[in-house]
Amino acid sequence: MNRTSCFKKSGIVFRPATRSQENCEVMVFDQYLIQEIIGFSYDAIQVISQAVNTNQCSSINGSSVSMQDRNAMLECLKKANVNGITGPVEFGLDGKRIDIEFEIFNLRNNTFLHIGDWNSTKLAVLYEDIQPNSGNGSSTGVAGKKIRTVIVLDPPFMFANTKDDGTVSYSGYCMDLLNELARSLHFTYEIYLVPDGRYGALTDNGTWNGMVGELNQEKADIAAAPLTVTEVREKTVDFMMPFMYFTEDMLIRKQKAVQEVDYLQFMNPFENEVWFCTIATIVVISIAVFVINYYSPYGYKREDGHGTSEEFNYFNSLWFSVACMLQQGGDNTPRSLSGRILAGCYWFCILIWISTYTANLAAFFTVKNAEHPISSLDDIVKTSYEVGVLDSSSTHAFFKSSKYEVHQKIWSRMERDGTFAQSVDEGVKWVREKDKPSLRQIDVSPQPASEGKPKEPEKPAI
Repeated sequence: MNRTSCFKKSGIVFRPATRSQENCEVMVFDQYLIQEIIGFSYDAIQVISQAVNTNQCSSINGSSVSMQDRNAMLECLKKANVNGITGPVEFGLDGKRIDIEFEIFNLRNNTFLHIGDWNSTKLAVLYEDIQPNSGNGSSTGVAGKKIRTVIVLDPPFMFANTKDDGTVSYSGYCMDLLNELARSLHFTYEIYLVPDGRYGALTDNGTWNGMVGELNQEKADIAAAPLTVTEVREKTVDFMMPFMYFTEDMLIRKQKAVQEVDYLQFMNPFENEVWFCTIATIVVISIAVFVINYYSPYGYKREDGHGTSEEFNYFNSLWFSVACMLQQGGDNTPRSLSGRILAGCYWFCILIWISTYTANLAAFFTVKNAEHPISSLDDIVKTSYEVGVLDSSSTHAFFKSSKYEVHQKIWSRMERDGTFAQSVDEGVKWVREKDKPSLRQIDVSPQPASEGKPKEPEKPAI
């Protein structure tokens, strides 16, 4: 929803390494680091000793050092050349060490193994791949272990399937991913539903609920769910690489179209004024055709050569005008030049009229999607619509912590109405079953949500 067009990420979550595991690796690293510090310190003393024993710097009085002495000492240090514990020590004109070479070690089984070298020309050259440490007390491997996994029902990521014998099995994308991890890393697992049905958010007392809380309390080792990666959650649990990037949107119930029988719907393309003008035009053309035929010597005449014959009496003149308007053509057409000019102009006007009517009629009969009154969060603030999100979801935390005025107003409205859905199904059900137009915000993310209690009068709600 919030579609501040930002992207979010979802991935499986792991419980962080225990303190004892971390300390074990730190101890091994500290031992190696102490050796390196001693080596660099020894080489530094050797460089200084060589520099102060050169002719240029041997006369410097340590109790009274001038700027000239400092510059001279710097030049002596640049010229120093020592074959020390950390390798050859030489300096360039800019005072930086040159021809540096490092060995790359990988901590395996609590010991460092030489797996490559680094120098200033070739940079890093690895002879074998980096592997995780799997020594006793610091094992991060899961091969042969039974992993306790917490899940939450959220189709299509996780489904619950009840068999005829009453047993429940689970399926879905996260289940497939968990099975693939178990196959690749050679571990087994047991799964259980998160007791409160929530993904995980910080509560007022500073503790976590939902799946994140299960991981923090070490009740579970893995949370297999479409859990959104947020900054706050990353501070307390470890995420795998995201398997999905997504945005959010609002879920709005489709308005039911009221089917009414309108027998005069064919008149909708034109306003009433246009129809009145059309009828008036037919009457005027009928009179004009009758008069022209009556007075023109070339018109349809009686046997005595006067007046008008039956072909174009007033009734047949009216019939001629109506037939032309309906594009059926009259039984007869005017003989006189004046009558033909009038008929030609009338037919051209009919062509324009019919084309306009047909185009408008097609548009009126086309089924149009219902227009939603809400297209952004700003529209929500301007109305009294209700707003709902999934409780303890990333969207819930976003509105709760946002400092943006529009978001704060929406959060205040949700707190006032208590419109926090406890599950995705509950939110979707509310949107579908509310009697009057309703709108509830729901994520299209793995934490879609939207539901609430219809407290206010039956008005559109988000």
